[in-house]
Amino acid sequence: EFGPLLVGRSKDDYKEKYMESKDTFRITNSGLFDMHVDFNFLNDEEGKVFVVEPEQLDLPVDETAEVTVYAFPEEEGTFSDKLICNIKNNPEPVEISMMCIGNVPKIITDIEPPLDEEGNPLEGEQLAVEFQRLLLKRKDTRIVTIKNTSMLPTKWNLKGCSEEEEFNCDKEFSISPTKGMLMPGQTEEITIGFRAIEKNQFEKEVVLEWIDVNDLLLEPMRLPVKITAEAYEIDFTFTFPEGDGVDFGVLKVEEGGEQSFTIANNGLYRVG
Repeated sequence: EFGPLLVGRSKDDYKEKYMESKDTFRITNSGLFDMHVDFNFLNDEEGKVFVVEPEQLDLPVDETAEVTVYAFPEEEGTFSDKLICNIKNNPEPVEISMMCIGNVPKIITDIEPPLDEEGNPLEGEQLAVEFQRLLLKRKDTRIVTIKNTSMLPTKWNLKGCSEEEEFNCDKEFSISPTKGMLMPGQTEEITIGFRAIEKNQFEKEVVLEWIDVNDLLLEPMRLPVKITAEAYEIDFTFTFPEGDGVDFGVLKVEEGGEQSFTIANNGLYRVG
């Protein structure tokens, strides 16, 4: 039993590169005569998943030899077979059960997908982390949880969040951590911070990439995530009929007075 194995690897130099795909057993001739053995698989005759070396051997009396089986699943799923050991002049072959699981690294997030009017996820829509409008000099955070749902250890990193993209450099956005490794079933929390420094609207994109820990796959898998935020300020203008304030002048005791002035909201949003 090989357990979970990475799908999509090249078979070039597999003897040296993929120790996890290799299993070796010994066969001993404890009989009275020299022995000839042919090895083949019950189902995988073309060797698409399982490979045995050598395919045959001659074994003198009391001698021991090693036989190695390799497993290379080409797609996801469970693959089972039997290695048939045909011993010359022996009417009953020996059968050895084989099993492996084809798997690929997979990471999911807890970001809620965009929904249609009926509450169903919209296909093809980009995931987004949204900050509410934030008043200047205030800050807010969002936490995104990622999880390795595959059977294989997986390493990940975030693209598009370096200082060149104005992350983690004492400006509006911070994000941490930006890379790591996840064992099967493990989770990690990514904290995204936004600080309202200057009045502006922001839309940035980061890309979550992940790949097997040995970089055997040709390309990492990618998940783009949009980050949106807005920094705003409350901007009022007071207009007085005369001067810079309200002046009631001289009033007699118990005599009232009335003055008026206007307040104009110069901001983008309603206040109050």
